[in-house]
Amino acid sequence: MKKIKKYIFPVIAVGTFLLTQSCEKVLNYDPIGGIAKDSVFKSEANVKSLLNSIYTVLGASTWYSGQVQQFNDLLGDEFFGQQLGSTKGEIFNRNTSIFNSDIGNFHKQPYIGIQRANQVLENLAIISDAFRNNAEGQAKLLRALGHFDLVKLFAQPYGFTANNSHPGIVLRTTTSTESSAPRATVQQVYDQVIADLKDAEAKLPDANGVYPTKWAAKALLARVYFQMNKFQEAYTYANDVLTNGKSTKGKTFSQIDFTNLSYVDRFSVAGSEESIFEIANELNLGARSDDYRNRYLSTGGSPEMKLANSIFIANTTNVNDNRGTIWYSAGTSTDFKLLKKFDVQGFRTPVIHFTEMKLIRAEAAAELNQNLNVAVSDINDIKTRAYGVTAVLVPGNASATLIRDEVRSEREKELIGEGDRDQQIKRIGAKGESSFSRGAPWNCNGMILQFPGSEINLNPAFVKNPEGGCN
Repeated sequence: MKKIKKYIFPVIAVGTFLLTQSCEKVLNYDPIGGIAKDSVFKSEANVKSLLNSIYTVLGASTWYSGQVQQFNDLLGDEFFGQQLGSTKGEIFNRNTSIFNSDIGNFHKQPYIGIQRANQVLENLAIISDAFRNNAEGQAKLLRALGHFDLVKLFAQPYGFTANNSHPGIVLRTTTSTESSAPRATVQQVYDQVIADLKDAEAKLPDANGVYPTKWAAKALLARVYFQMNKFQEAYTYANDVLTNGKSTKGKTFSQIDFTNLSYVDRFSVAGSEESIFEIANELNLGARSDDYRNRYLSTGGSPEMKLANSIFIANTTNVNDNRGTIWYSAGTSTDFKLLKKFDVQGFRTPVIHFTEMKLIRAEAAAELNQNLNVAVSDINDIKTRAYGVTAVLVPGNASATLIRDEVRSEREKELIGEGDRDQQIKRIGAKGESSFSRGAPWNCNGMILQFPGSEINLNPAFVKNPEGGCN
C-alpha cells in the first residue's frame, strides 16, 4: 500500500499561546515547529495551536501570498506574460505539464491546510465545550477554501457537463494517507465545499477576533454559489452579509462609509475596513503578504505580473476614476504597464470583502430579474466610490441586461490582481454565453492546470488532465 508522505506532518506547532475568540496576539507567534506529532493530540492547547498553524499555511507564498491570485490571473486576459520564465510562462500560454514545479508547490499547499484541518476535526473531543464549535467551524471553513481553490484551477468549471460528473480533484475529508483515492467529480467537490461552509456558518461566532466568523462563511458561500451560477442562493447569502454581516473590524456595511472609502484601504497595513475575512501578519516574521506584493510590484519596474497595455488604457482613460489614479502606473516600458494596487509594505491580505458581495448581489439580482432596485443601488455605490460626483449612474428603470453588463464592467476594474477574472470567464462560458480569454475559449484544455507528476505517480487511481493547450 502506497502512502502520500507529502501530506504527513511529523512536527506540529505550538507556541506559548492559546487560540482564543478575541485575542489578536496569537498571530504574533510562529506556529511552526516544536512539538512531536505523538504529543499533539494529548492536550487542548496543542490542538488549538495546530488549528492556528493552518493560517500560516494559508498565508504562505505558495497559497494566499500571491500564488493563487497569480495563477488565476495568468489564465485571464489582463496581464502581459510574454517575458515570463518557463513555469509561469507555461501557465500564461495555457500549456502546463506534469513537470511544472511552481504548480507542484502550489498544489500541495492547500492540501497541507486540509490535512491539518482534518486532524483538528478528528480530535475535537480534546477541546473544551466553550471553544469546540469555534474550532470545528474554523477547520471546516479552511478545508472548504482549500478544496474550492484547487477545484477552480485544476478542473473544468461547474456547468462544464450537464450533471457536473466531469473530474474534479481528490477530496480529503479524513487524515487517511492512502494514495489510491480517485478524483471526485466536480459536483461532489462542490457538495463538500458547501456542506463544510454551512457547518462553519452554523458554528462560528458573530465576532472572532482576527479569525473567520460566520459572516466569512456566508460570504464564501455567496462566492461559491455565484461561481456555480446559482443566483438565488448567491443573492440570498450576499444580501445577508451586506444587510446583517460584520467586517473583520466588527463594522456592518452601513457603518464603513463605503462610497467615501479610499482605494488604498483594501490592501493596507491596518487591514481593510471592508474585509470580511483577511490574513493577518506575524510579528517579527515578515509580512505574510510580501510575496504577493513582490509578484505584482517591483521596485525595478519589471514585476512578474505586468499589466497589459490595453487594460491600462481601458482602466485609466477616465481621469475621474480614482482607481486609475491610485492603482496604476505607466512605468517606462512600451510593452506593458504596472499595477500599483499592492504598493504598500506589509498589508493584510483580504480573502473576501464587501465590494465582492455588492458585485455578487447586483449581478445575481440582474440574472434573476428580481430586486433590480437593490442591484441598481449596489452598482451605483461602486460607481460613486470610483468616480465621485462625476459618476454616470445607472438609472432606476434600467433593464436587467444593462445592470448585468455594468456590474461585469465594474467587477473587472475592482478585482483586478485579485485572481478573479479567469474564473468569471469560465463561469460566464459555463452559463452558456460566448466567453474567451485572449482568444482561447473558456473550456479549452489549457484553461485548467495540469496536475503535478508527484500526484499522478503516487496515485494509481489518478487520471491526469488532458493536455494540448488551447490551440
